[in-house]
Amino acid sequence: MKHYYSTVDSIVLTHSDMVTESNSRRVYVRFQRPNEKGIDFAEGVLPENTFIKTYGFSEDELLELSTYLKDNALLIWDYAQKGGGLNFTDSKGESGMTDEQYRNTIETVYQKLKADVEAGKTPEEILAAIAALKNELPNERCTMQNKMTFPALDADVVIGGDTVTITNDDGDAIQVSADEWEMLRKKWRFDDVVDSKDGGTGMTVYQLRICMEASRQAESQESEIERLKAEISDKFNISRMHR
Repeated sequence: MKHYYSTVDSIVLTHSDMVTESNSRRVYVRFQRPNEKGIDFAEGVLPENTFIKTYGFSEDELLELSTYLKDNALLIWDYAQKGGGLNFTDSKGESGMTDEQYRNTIETVYQKLKADVEAGKTPEEILAAIAALKNELPNERCTMQNKMTFPALDADVVIGGDTVTITNDDGDAIQVSADEWEMLRKKWRFDDVVDSKDGGTGMTVYQLRICMEASRQAESQESEIERLKAEISDKFNISRMHR
């Protein structure tokens, strides 16, 4: 894959640029690690968060990789949309690392030093290695707010930790959790390409708010109907009447 993302427990994750296929945008990812005969690998795709080809990883390991991919999907998507890269700026224009990037960098440095110790290098050699690795350690972290856009959504999507804000140029905004955003993104197909030649436009923040409220009301009504069905069934013992 074209872009590096992370290395955890000797497993390297890389990803592609964003590609458009069948009017939907996707990002391809690849986990790989060395083994005695070559490499184990798992190739998958976002936003489906599914694997399409694997070798060497156990079912439990694939489940862990799938969870890791889901937890990092928003950042990977943003990187792919921007052409890759690890460094971003926050809303004040200050550069820094996200917590995930910080942890990945620390893990990479640790693995390098661990390999030097296991190789039997002298304390002087290890100290020299530490000095050489200092440039890889971030001096400080800052909270990132990564801005994303989607073809079928006429708004900016700002990711800040576990919170996602959907906003337009007029300042109208909707704030949801990362999990709720993923649900909205799939339900309303924000990744689909809109055909502007036929007058198609993306959903506005105002339209999304109306759709969200309508969906919540429908879900509430469905829950109330199911509750009433259960209450009526208990009260009149309908299950026995049908025997």
